[in-house]
Amino acid sequence: MKFYFNNVFSKPIPIEFRDYVLTTIKLIGNLDKEIEIEELLELLISHDIPKKEAHEITIFLPIAFCRKILYQVNWLPYYFNFYSENKKVRKTFSKNKRYRIIDEVTSTYFDVSTNSNVILKIASLSTEFNVINNLLIKNPDANLEEIKLTPTYIVR
Repeated sequence: MKFYFNNVFSKPIPIEFRDYVLTTIKLIGNLDKEIEIEELLELLISHDIPKKEAHEITIFLPIAFCRKILYQVNWLPYYFNFYSENKKVRKTFSKNKRYRIIDEVTSTYFDVSTNSNVILKIASLSTEFNVINNLLIKNPDANLEEIKLTPTYIVR
């Protein structure tokens, strides 16, 4: 599973980052059609979310929603930032401050929202969700707890 974005870890997290995540959820929820990641990125930027923050949200918000909706899966605690064949950096989700904020917002959203359409719209932007969904379509008796995933690669 690969995503292509620039590195943002050298920049401090804006105080508004949590608001950017909430805005993203609202924007996706208000869409009357499915959206691709590239379109979502443009939409966020057009709503004054800084490009670098929009990149991170488009990567990690779908992953957080997918992990929450498919909680039975034995998720890997790490991913790789891929810069080149010779430079792959293993990172843990729990040490990624932006991911932690996104995960907190996601947890709160799941606690207070009953809008399964928004949850599904966001989770389905995740490559992991689509891979698992295709697996379950082909093998409806598959046990989510037994699914083995490869690490996510984020091409930077």
